[in-house]
This record gives sequence, structure tokens and C-alpha cells, in this order.
Amino acid sequence: MSKVKKQLAQYQKLTRIIRDFFYSRQVTEVVTPTLLNAPTTDVYIDSIEVSVNQALSKSSQLYLHTSPELEMKRLLSKGSGDIFQICQVFRDNEQGRINSNEFTMLEFYRVDFTMHQLMDEIAELLAALGKNEPIKKMSYAEVFFEYSDIDILNSDINELKTILNSLDLNSDDEWIEDIQMHLFVHLIEPKLKEIP
Repeated sequence: MSKVKKQLAQYQKLTRIIRDFFYSRQVTEVVTPTLLNAPTTDVYIDSIEVSVNQALSKSSQLYLHTSPELEMKRLLSKGSGDIFQICQVFRDNEQGRINSNEFTMLEFYRVDFTMHQLMDEIAELLAALGKNEPIKKMSYAEVFFEYSDIDILNSDINELKTILNSLDLNSDDEWIEDIQMHLFVHLIEPKLKEIP
């Protein structure tokens, strides 16, 4: 079997397991639009803009979705119930070792699930996919404290800026949430591989 055929078979197996997992729990698979009238509102993600209908003299600018979140939440607001989607998503300025301009995303929503029920379900999905390593559940604040000794939720903006500067991670951010994100990306994300 060729390398490409093996990769295609692996992808097919992966998506089949995911679909079977959600179907067995009565979660409906949906397909939402990829072309949207507006870019993402997430300040950390850049949309890819495309021109359509140029040859028809009715040219307009649309945006490839960066996630199916908005359209799926519209379905939820109309009473769809639990839903999931496996789709291609597109993001500009995403090149690197773990980033790409186009990638496959699983997005799902469970109505009336608690955060802990969602964590348990994700662990069950990972087990269905063959990832049976023990999982350590930690809150955002716990992860920060354990892996950086920062009390992220009780530190004020000046304290967090001082920490950034001490790590040579200067930032012009004026919102505490942006500084927290900056610290998470540079201090915590690299250590996530160590967390079971």
C-alpha cells in the first residue's frame, strides 16, 4: 500500500470513529456555510478574504470561515439540539510547525452539558481514538500556578506586565485578557506536552 493510500485510510478511520462516537450519542452532524459575509470577530485570528462573481460583473468580497462556530451557534439558537461538524477551516497568517492556513476541525456543541461533562466526553472520544493515557483535569488557574507559579486570576495588569518584561516578552497590550493570553501561549502551551 502506498504512503498516500495509508494516509487516506488513516483519515477515513479517524473521521469514521469520530462520527460513530457522536452518532451513538444522538449528536446530529451538520454542514454549515464556508463562505461568510464578514470576517471572524476573534482578534487573534485573521480571515482569508476572497472575491467571487468577478466574471459576472457582480463582484463581492466574502470570507472563508475560520471555524464553523458562528453558523453552528445559529443552528443552536434555532433549536438544533446537540450538533457536531468535521470541516475544513481557513486562517490567514498561520504558518509554522503546528499551524497551517487550511486544516480540518472538529467542532461540537452539547446542550445543557456542564464543563465537567464536556471534559469527560472529550476523554471518552480520545479513548475511542486510541489515546488511553491518563488525563489530568486542571483549571486554567491551576495550570498557571502549577507550571509557572503565577496566580493568573488574582494578579493585576501591572503584575502581569512585570512578569512579561522579566521574560523578555514585552507587550503593548492594555487589556488584562490579552496579557493573560500572551503568558499562556509562551509559558503554558510549551509545557502542555508534559501534562498527561
